[in-house]
Amino acid sequence: MPRMLGVPESHSGWTFVTNHARVLAAIADDPNVRIRDIAARCRL
Repeated sequence: MPRMLGVPESHSGWTFVTNHARVLAAIADDPNVRIRDIAARCRL
């Protein structure tokens, strides 16, 4: 699948923080954030 410009690579390894926790942290940081911005920030 081709990469989209400006979108970071997805996580490929094991981490201590789940995707769910990343999304919650993004919303806590900015309650008015758009879904597409959450996805880009969390690399989903």
